[in-house]
Amino acid sequence: MSDPSFISRFYASLEDYLQQLEQAALTGDLAAMRKLGHKMLGLCQLFGTPAQVSLCEALEAAETWAVIKPVLIILRAQIASDKDSSIGEPAR
Repeated sequence: MSDPSFISRFYASLEDYLQQLEQAALTGDLAAMRKLGHKMLGLCQLFGTPAQVSLCEALEAAETWAVIKPVLIILRAQIASDKDSSIGEPAR
């Protein structure tokens, strides 16, 4: 992925999904959280890192908020870290 605008759009999409996940968490909508995890999984399988894929798989499979909460925290940190390192890379 050497197109900086593509990378920016990818991470903007992930941020949108994270915000939707956090909104679903406020209402306690586990089904919506799992569905959003599934959507993020597809996006990350195509364009993300293995760590992102693994965390999205955990979100999709989660059966309780107690499982989702720590995964969501780790995923947000992972995405921020990956975004910083990928945007900082020189174009190839």
